[in-house]
Amino acid sequence: MTKTIGVLCYNLCDPTAELLERVGSQVAAELVVYPLQAHGANYSGPLRVGGEATQRQHIHVPSLGTKERLMLAPCAGTVKRAVGDCDLVMVLGLLGAPLVSLQLWRMVHGKPVVVVTQMMPKELESGRPRWLRLVKRVLLGRRLDYVAQTRATVETLRHLYSIPVDRITYAPFTPALQTSGEMVNLRGSGCVRIAPKGELRLLFVGTLHHLKGLDVLLEALGQLQAERFQLTIAGVPPVDEPQYWEELRRSERYRAIEGRIHYAGHLNPHELAAVYREHDVLVHPTRKDVWPKVIEEAMSFGLPVITTTHCGSGAELVKEGKTGFIVRAGDALALRGAIEKLVEDRKRLAGMRGYLEHHWDRSARRAEETRQISGLLNRILATAGGRWRTN
Repeated sequence: MTKTIGVLCYNLCDPTAELLERVGSQVAAELVVYPLQAHGANYSGPLRVGGEATQRQHIHVPSLGTKERLMLAPCAGTVKRAVGDCDLVMVLGLLGAPLVSLQLWRMVHGKPVVVVTQMMPKELESGRPRWLRLVKRVLLGRRLDYVAQTRATVETLRHLYSIPVDRITYAPFTPALQTSGEMVNLRGSGCVRIAPKGELRLLFVGTLHHLKGLDVLLEALGQLQAERFQLTIAGVPPVDEPQYWEELRRSERYRAIEGRIHYAGHLNPHELAAVYREHDVLVHPTRKDVWPKVIEEAMSFGLPVITTTHCGSGAELVKEGKTGFIVRAGDALALRGAIEKLVEDRKRLAGMRGYLEHHWDRSARRAEETRQISGLLNRILATAGGRWRTN
């Protein structure tokens, strides 16, 4: 009889389906997806797997009743069905109320549970109210296995929530990228672009929102000599919050360097790929970002990245001094210092680009993500009835 893995997620969007298709191709079980949002059950593909369009081969979405699909905490109907019907339950990014319900039904049925969590930075988790951390510690510590998708998450689970290291599997997070079809393979080209001795071509890509920290970047650039840089801004403000960008463009810090700024607005993937090729450094001065894809996109084009301590993908991917710099969030002086290092030392910039050319391998990260998750699921299925069924 075929074993089944129940997948609990908020909805079955394309990136989630793509991950499950990769994992499903390597596990000895059928993946049955239980989306907690009603529209999630209507996903119909096709999926992009290995560059070829295919229908879902390894995942199945059951028909859920109206009550089971209501987005009401703790979504008990859907959770109950997933735990009751499947041999193993995999949870994608669900904490809070759904996890409470899951723990209750897990104890009733004695089923193994794997929690996949992408981002739990210790710095942000430590800032949560003490009572909330205590509740999470109780929930997270009750015989669950974890897939941590960043090294920061591994450290948080171990040191903040006291999860034993043998119950944590590290699988690097590698989401699908908007520009993946447009990216050039720089490896083996023998050509690393070196910025001219004059201006450094800086690039900002992102939503023009306060959290992205563009105002901090403008303040930092205002402290540099104008002829030493050029900044391209690619992005648009949120529809429901345009005032940040409007006020920023009227501000003194913007007007002081307006002659060095090119506003590109919204770019489609093809246009964005061309912009990456034309610049030297990506600057992402975010105040809070879980996993901005622009970090991976830029590095795939050979661009070093300057970002902040509050950027999840930056902490995971940027090697200090080798592929970029990480500065304290909101610190314009530190940001200026990082930019100035590359303005002053073009050999260092060329070295960073050369390092990315020869060492950045996103395909290897994706393969490792698939291997680690599927390997853990296969081991648990093979030992069902052992330690994973202990309450």
